[in-house]
Amino acid sequence: MFSSSAETYSSYWNESLWSNTIVLGSSLVSDVAAASFIPHSAPTPKLREMLKYSSDFYGDLCRRSPEAGVVLKKGREFVDPPRAKVLPWYSDCVFDVSPCVPASDALASSTSDPLTVLPSDKQAGWRFTTFLIEPRFLIPWLRLQLEHFGVTFEKRKVTSLSDLSSFDIVVNCTGLGARTLANDVSVRPVSGQVLLLRFSGLNEWVRDTSTPGSIGYVYPQRNTVVVGGTKVGEVRNDVDILSEELKTKCSQLMPSVAASPSVGINGGYRPLRSTFRLEIDESSLHQSPKVVHNYGHGGEGFCFSPGCAREVVRLVDSLLGRQCGVDYEVQALKRVSKIPRSKL
Repeated sequence: MFSSSAETYSSYWNESLWSNTIVLGSSLVSDVAAASFIPHSAPTPKLREMLKYSSDFYGDLCRRSPEAGVVLKKGREFVDPPRAKVLPWYSDCVFDVSPCVPASDALASSTSDPLTVLPSDKQAGWRFTTFLIEPRFLIPWLRLQLEHFGVTFEKRKVTSLSDLSSFDIVVNCTGLGARTLANDVSVRPVSGQVLLLRFSGLNEWVRDTSTPGSIGYVYPQRNTVVVGGTKVGEVRNDVDILSEELKTKCSQLMPSVAASPSVGINGGYRPLRSTFRLEIDESSLHQSPKVVHNYGHGGEGFCFSPGCAREVVRLVDSLLGRQCGVDYEVQALKRVSKIPRSKL
């Protein structure tokens, strides 16, 4: 939501037609997401375009505003052997991608990078550098940028998009709320829970998707390490058992941090849909407000949010009878870059 808003308002800098209000729901769960820049959707031309834009956005953020909580880290992903026959489809959006090799391979003895060598219990994988995102820093940072544009935030209960008829255009980023607000029962909740360990100084990540239906990962943050993950319908309440299960997973993937003290379990529901819904609601064209939908990203929200935000701008432009060109976007980014750094 915040990324879409930041992109939209940077493109319509100081234009009086905007009421400059974001309506918030009761809570946000995005700030506890593990948030790695590793997509898992099947590629389409549109997804490739949006992911590339997101990569460029995060790269610029790393250079310009390190306090925003986005960093580049090297690591490796273990996958099943059939997938490893080719490099991942998103290779041009991450950096230094190469296949991992078994310890018995002749190449293993000649490499200077230990991440290129597979552990004995893994059969295939890739080594690459990608973005790790800490939402607890990025979301407040994005909000500060919006406030710099004069945007205000309003918290209220909305039972229907028609409740917002005082607005000309509404961008619907309500996630699971779209089941009611957009009458879209195809959006379903999938819980995600992670374990936080108190550890600093880890400079690499690891992710394991080699077993169908299972996922494990260890991602370093500023003063903690986040360990996951879970993909089930309901949030588990057996926190002590879950913590031990995740610590066991961590000890298998990254033994060096497994003995670190636990900070706690975080969790929430991902708004999953078979495909993202990113489009103008045709049924709203002859009423107020006109609606642009942007939801259903599941566990890939932070991967695609900047690219989706750019698409939202294009859709809003079309509603306003404008055209959004590359030069227009570059000017908007230059304006954003003049915003003083926050003190987070």
